[in-house]
Amino acid sequence: MRSRNGVAPLIIALDGRSGSGKTTLTEAVRQALVQEGISPDIFRLDDTYQGWTGLSPAITQWRGNSTALKQGKAVQWNGWDWSSSQPTGPFTLTIEASVAPRVLVVEGVGALAGSADIRCWIEQDTTSRKRDALQRDGDTYRPFWDLWAEQEEQLFTHYRNCYQKCDILYER
Repeated sequence: MRSRNGVAPLIIALDGRSGSGKTTLTEAVRQALVQEGISPDIFRLDDTYQGWTGLSPAITQWRGNSTALKQGKAVQWNGWDWSSSQPTGPFTLTIEASVAPRVLVVEGVGALAGSADIRCWIEQDTTSRKRDALQRDGDTYRPFWDLWAEQEEQLFTHYRNCYQKCDILYER
């Protein structure tokens, strides 16, 4: 990694269904990189989902943005204010090439649908995932669990070829 040249960051994609432990693993990866003297940028796809029915448009945006990032370009993305149910942004993501090596850790459902150098799928059984997600988000998520799971399933079916190219399977 230290021998990488150019402006494009090394992209590490951490993906899995809701509640699988993506955020926890992202923090562990971040800490491990920092111990090696690398300060990674973290991009959370949760910030791009356009509400409870907005998984697909966010992933379409991520696919284009990940390709542009691999070319060393700055990208724009739209956010979502979950408390007011309103879109936010656009925001700009730039990975500065002046400090090498550059690493971008992308975390969220749909991360593997975009361009990445290291592709990790996080697996956990449904019962544990639901318990963890509802414990994390409480009653705000409960009425949307099935709706979100259906969107995840559609995403994984649509981008099946991306999900079959996983480098690492992390089972919790």
